[in-house]
Amino acid sequence: MKKNNSAKEKILLAMSGGIDSSYCVSLLQKQGYEVLGVYLNNLPANQEKNNWSNVKKIADYLKVKILKVKANQRFNKNVIKPFLKDYQNGLTPNPCILCNRVFKFKELFDLADKLGIEKVATGHYVKLKKDGQLVYLSPAKDSKKDQSYFLYQLPQAFLKRLVFPLGNLEKPQVKLAAAKVLTVELLPSGESQEICFVPEDNLSKFLQQNLSKRLGGQIIDQKTGKALGQYPAEQYFTIGQRKGLGLAGGPWFVSKIDEKNSKVYVLNDKDKKDLLKSEIHFKKIIWSGKIPKLPLKIKYKLRSAQNWTNGVLSKKGQVFVLRLAKDQLAPSPGQSAVFLSGGKVIGGQVVG
Repeated sequence: MKKNNSAKEKILLAMSGGIDSSYCVSLLQKQGYEVLGVYLNNLPANQEKNNWSNVKKIADYLKVKILKVKANQRFNKNVIKPFLKDYQNGLTPNPCILCNRVFKFKELFDLADKLGIEKVATGHYVKLKKDGQLVYLSPAKDSKKDQSYFLYQLPQAFLKRLVFPLGNLEKPQVKLAAAKVLTVELLPSGESQEICFVPEDNLSKFLQQNLSKRLGGQIIDQKTGKALGQYPAEQYFTIGQRKGLGLAGGPWFVSKIDEKNSKVYVLNDKDKKDLLKSEIHFKKIIWSGKIPKLPLKIKYKLRSAQNWTNGVLSKKGQVFVLRLAKDQLAPSPGQSAVFLSGGKVIGGQVVG
């Protein structure tokens, strides 16, 4: 809906140089906003994936001003270091969820407040849904690109001021439309990599280079207590992992990680049922808005790529309980469970 103001309302748009955020410029301009772009330079110069000069060329071509914010030290402190610490402690963290809560959106809103701008926009594929005075995330039209899972920890103070132009669009539409807005030379190609600060998506190498030296350890059959083999110092594991174990007589699944004592426990395929869970327990929930009355039928995701699945959220004493639709492999400690009710993301929590 276009603004009727004679003076256009300003909006701050996070621009990465990718197709999604670049096309958002055109969408927001059509909605009547005066767009100011911002590029968060959060990586070292030799590791920067989206080159500032390319982002600047896109902004200039689209006739929008753009600011460059140097934030690599804050990003390292608030995202990379906690990520490495979690891996050192045997967890499997999701850095995108942490980044959105403690870094990316905080940087954007801090800048918006400094500039006196109320609205902030990003190229995430997610919708917003109002409920009285509250605003909730809602899954995007494009279920394959939906990013509501990664944003579930955003507070109301942010949600009430956010704009997500791509929520009602599908990626193929965006690609076609962006090709009409940008020149062939400026049109970005490819998709963002899984973890922006991990060069070439080589997580094993990144961990080896950045974590303190450690010894390898034993791989142990959890059923029998028998040592099955050794793993090298550079190898890290996640609960439920099957590939890369190098064990005969499998398949084997990682069932427990004892990082302190350098031991990894596994179960054979015939014992895989021992890894399945019917419930997941939480000491607390990060609620997106109003705390709902429990028990409540919900939909949940235990992994970003998982489809929304029916479940029940309840409380027993001081513990919140997510009852799963069927016995299934629980997420690795450090990953998140996210809850959806009435088309709204009502909350979630990191699995312990």
